[in-house]
Amino acid sequence: MKKAQLFIIIFIAIALFIAGDYYVNTPDGLRLADSSSTEAPAVTQIEDPYPNLTQELLDYKPSEFNYKILKRERTKQLFEKFDLSNLANAVIYANILEGKAPITIYEIQSKKNQGALVYQNMKLKIVDQMSSGGEINEVDGYGYNSFFYNDINNANTGYLISQIKDNIFGFQYSKADENNFTTIKSMINALMDIDLLI
Repeated sequence: MKKAQLFIIIFIAIALFIAGDYYVNTPDGLRLADSSSTEAPAVTQIEDPYPNLTQELLDYKPSEFNYKILKRERTKQLFEKFDLSNLANAVIYANILEGKAPITIYEIQSKKNQGALVYQNMKLKIVDQMSSGGEINEVDGYGYNSFFYNDINNANTGYLISQIKDNIFGFQYSKADENNFTTIKSMINALMDIDLLI
């Protein structure tokens, strides 16, 4: 009885193979993609669910902030120095601005009512990764919470981190012109005024 069952299984397998071969090789059989085709594959654009807070800032006072976003990208780093890839409940964007002077704004967007917690966790991660040539200085007056990161090896660049509502903003700017910091302060004040989406 076992030989009969084995024969039937082999016979069915052979029959399926022959039927499949016949189907594939007939003119109306399986159609494969033509390798000479120049059609591009369909691409589905996925809309980013997070708002562009930097663009909202620039649109809020366009005459005062005569900047445009040259490049915006999601990142896992802050100031290209600190790895924040495991920062929970946050999404980070780097916005390189083009205007009077080069400014980069980092948006760290957190979930509702998580801003202070994300700010503290981020500050701890920065302290853990700081080299001996860096220090942080807590300051008041720039949002809900804020601190400067001072890099002795890059003394001509300013770094200010500011929590505003549930979002944290990192500002990287040139210290060569005092007006650059005046612009940063105006941006922080405007961010405090406008109603951010999250």
